[in-house]
Amino acid sequence: MEVAALLSSSVIFRKHGALQESLASATYLSEIAEHCKAVGLNIEAAAQHEVASALWEQGEASTSIRMRQELMEKVNLSGQSSSISIPVLLAKLVSTFILPL
Repeated sequence: MEVAALLSSSVIFRKHGALQESLASATYLSEIAEHCKAVGLNIEAAAQHEVASALWEQGEASTSIRMRQELMEKVNLSGQSSSISIPVLLAKLVSTFILPL
C-alpha cells in the first residue's frame, strides 16, 4: 500500500510541477525497494523507472536515459511487481529523441 501511495504521489507531484517532491517520493521508493523484496514485493524496476521520470522532468535527461537503458539491460522485468515492460521503456527512450527538450 505504501508503495502504491509513493508511486502515485510522485506522479501527481510531477504533473503539478512539484519536481523536488516528486524526486523525494521516488528516491524514498528506491530506498525501500530492498525491504520490499525481503517480503516478496519486487519493486526495483518501478522505483528506478520513477526516479528516471522525476529526473527527466528536472532536466536531467542523460541520467534519466542511462537509468532506463540500465533497466532494460539488467532488471528481470517479468519478476517485478509492477507494470513496467520493455515496450514501455523503449517508448520512453524513443520519445526522448523525438520530442524536443
